[in-house]
Amino acid sequence: MPIRLRVAAAFAVTMAIVLAATGLLLYVRLGRDLSSALDRDLQLRADDVTVLVQEGVDLTAPDGANSLVELGASPEVTTLFSA
Repeated sequence: MPIRLRVAAAFAVTMAIVLAATGLLLYVRLGRDLSSALDRDLQLRADDVTVLVQEGVDLTAPDGANSLVELGASPEVTTLFSA
């Protein structure tokens, strides 16, 4: 096998390994960052809801200032918060 072909093959294999490793690293890091950001956001929302529940705020009134049910929300959402 000519030296040019061996060098080209070695380079191609090396680049494939580097690209695969980079892709895997990005996939894992972005997944972890997105997961932690989502967890943080959900915890903040849960803390807000806890405070509202402790204050006795009606969370089902669609026209209330502190309502968790938005205007035009599906009946399933309204049922979930009124239970």
